[in-house]
Amino acid sequence: MEIRVYGDSALEQAADLTAWIRKERISGLTVEQRRGPTIPGTQGAEWLPVVAAILSAPAITAVGTELAKSLITAVGTELAKSLYVWFRTRGGKNVDLEFTLPDGKSLKIHGQNIGGEQALVSNLISLLQPSPK
Repeated sequence: MEIRVYGDSALEQAADLTAWIRKERISGLTVEQRRGPTIPGTQGAEWLPVVAAILSAPAITAVGTELAKSLITAVGTELAKSLYVWFRTRGGKNVDLEFTLPDGKSLKIHGQNIGGEQALVSNLISLLQPSPK
């Protein structure tokens, strides 16, 4: 899942968000800030205002099972709770986050209208759960 940061100082906010989630040590989740492509004539790739959040192997290998749903719900809940606190203490009202899954499903959270913690948990869990086939 990609988490794209929009708004004031998006690049710095993405770095802060990456560090924040790492410090939370959410079991089953790894995060890293993305880099753009290397442009010829420059000294390397530039950081992007994008955070990659990667589920651990058990959640991936168990896809479609009750275990997968349980793992995704647990990781999603912890991530959403952490993001709620980050928004309230660091992110502020001028930052939006857009969550995008590899299949194209997405969710945008606006800093000015984040709602309550439970709403954020519900929205993120809904996005992460696989669509019924």
